[in-house]
Amino acid sequence: MTVKEKERLRELAKKQRELANSLEMESLRKQHWELNTHHRGTYPTVRIETAGFRKEIIPDIQIQCSDPFARVIENQLLYYIYHHQIVGDDQLIPKTYQISWKIDVNYFGFPVTKTIGINTVTGTNFGFKVNHAISNIDEDFDKLKPLKAVVRR
Repeated sequence: MTVKEKERLRELAKKQRELANSLEMESLRKQHWELNTHHRGTYPTVRIETAGFRKEIIPDIQIQCSDPFARVIENQLLYYIYHHQIVGDDQLIPKTYQISWKIDVNYFGFPVTKTIGINTVTGTNFGFKVNHAISNIDEDFDKLKPLKAVVRR
């Protein structure tokens, strides 16, 4: 990771921290707390799920880092900033950088595959269908094995 990339990430982290500590976010945190502790008269929050069209929110042109690890961090920081600026829903911006665990799971002793849906206009993914390996539990029960999970670094 270059010095320039580190500076870019620090700038984005500073912007995320500023948004997370803003009066707007403090108000939203209070509203979330009141909703979760059953205060009467509290309005529900609205959150728009954008994971399915994340590339439209953060076009590749916005990613400036070339180091793969730096790109992951940059993308995550940009996501919170852009989601707030573009979508403007009630999503809370975290005060910390969220580290995502990478875990490979072998659920049943055989691979679980998915068919990915592709948006024919944009070429981006928009959903998936799980391809079931077992169609008849009585006939295929012996295929099932205990779950195994491995943490990747």
